[in-house]
Parts: sequence; C-alpha cells; structure tokens
Amino acid sequence: MSRGNVVGTIVVYDYTVFFFQAEDGIRDYDVTGVQTCALPILTVMENVRSAVHAHMDVTLNMFGKANQIGTDETIHVLDLCGMTGNVDTPAGQLSQGDKKKLELAIALAGQPKLLFLDEPTAGMSREETQETMELVDRLNRDLGLSVLVTRSEEHTSARQSRR
Repeated sequence: MSRGNVVGTIVVYDYTVFFFQAEDGIRDYDVTGVQTCALPILTVMENVRSAVHAHMDVTLNMFGKANQIGTDETIHVLDLCGMTGNVDTPAGQLSQGDKKKLELAIALAGQPKLLFLDEPTAGMSREETQETMELVDRLNRDLGLSVLVTRSEEHTSARQSRR
C-alpha cells in the first residue's frame, strides 16, 4: 500500500502521529517512537528486565550482574500486567493474550506518559480480548497513563472510548 499524502498530524508529548490518505483511499498512520518486540527465546523475566535495563541506562554496566540489576522494577512491571506467574516461560511459548501482556510490560518498563496500542487485541479470543482491555483500563485508571488505542473490533471499541 502506498502511503500517499499526509492529511494530518497529532503531537502528544514528544511523539508525532502522522495520518496519511493512501492512493487507494485507505487511511493509514505512522508513529515516531518505540515499538516493542519480545524475543521468543528469552523468558518473560529476561524480556522485561532488558527493557528495564534500557530505561535505567545500565545496558553496558561492566560492574554488575544483569540478573541483579533492576529486579524490583522488573517484578513491579510484571505484577502490573499480571505476568508474575510466567517469569520463567520463554516468550515464544506464551498464548497470544499473554504475548500482548508481555509487550505491554516491555512498554511499561520505559515508564511512558502515553501508551499507543495499535490493534492490541488482534488475533485474540473474546476472553483474551476482555482480559487485555480490562488491563488497559486498569493501567489508565491506576497509573494515570494516557492510552491511545486503534482497533477495528466493534465489541472492544465501545468500551474504551472514554478518555
């Protein structure tokens, strides 16, 4: 799909969302910022700890052991996302719903002010969708985190349209 002309932008904090009108009439968007990606061979704990280390700027710490740095912060983020029961599970063995929770945990490790979720429930069962959107609601409510969600599923769109 061709990107076409920029038809609008939104700047939120330091992120710019570009909206395009594609040649085929389909609207598209792009965001400057960070995209999360869990490494399937690493455990849930290792994936989130890596993100915590990056946020703490200790990725090249020559004087500490990686498994002893940022452990409290990592457990806190895993707890927020309901993932403490999966700390030793390789990311590649998680269900689709748990993979999305892991991606949320990785994003939260950076302590964002705005969380942009593009189709966060794609490929999920109705139960996983409900659980994920309840988690997003809780993060919004309890952390005061601004959340921008794009999705095409009508049954989730109606619930999340309040902020």
